Amino acid sequence: MFRQTTSKFRLQYYLSNLLLSLSLFLSFIILNNIDHTINLRVFSEKKFAFLILLMCWFISLYSLKRLKKTLNSTANKFSTNKTIAQASFSRKFNPGFRDFLLSNVLPLTFTFSFNDSPISSCGMFCVLNIFMYFFYKNSSDFLPNLSLMLFGNFSIVPADFKGKEIYVFVNTTEISDIIGAKSAVMFIEGTQDKTKQVALVVTENGKIK
Repeated sequence: MFRQTTSKFRLQYYLSNLLLSLSLFLSFIILNNIDHTINLRVFSEKKFAFLILLMCWFISLYSLKRLKKTLNSTANKFSTNKTIAQASFSRKFNPGFRDFLLSNVLPLTFTFSFNDSPISSCGMFCVLNIFMYFFYKNSSDFLPNLSLMLFGNFSIVPADFKGKEIYVFVNTTEISDIIGAKSAVMFIEGTQDKTKQVALVVTENGKIK
């Protein structure tokens, strides 16, 4: 998953992807306990587990904001010394979203019985996501980022650059103008010249298109 980018970028990308799963999980917990009286003075395993998940939610939200800032700042640092290239875009965009939603997001969100075993459910949710991070980090498999599309207004479009497939971050509102066409791209900081893989669509002024 984006092995040619920096470790910081990959971590931000993965943590931001958890925002949707955590939002669904927390919403499910709240709806299941909405009729219960909450005594804030009394400590319970359920409250502790909920606070851990809520903290994870804020970390994921922060990661999404940092990822958006990284994408925007990369384009804003445009100069004539930056590598601007032409890439040919396929007609596919945001690949694998449906399969990822059905096979990862929904099972991780609704498999665990939070009311019966709050600590175990919270722990397993976190452990499984840690394992998934190391899997995607050391795998060529592409990780769709639903949170980035829904809350960050960025989509990912596969493109061809010198006979090699690359992934390009595109403003979601501009997808119709990009797919099946050629456009200027600028590679994310941290990619190496010989192994470029992740890029942004930019205009002549270096702004994200």
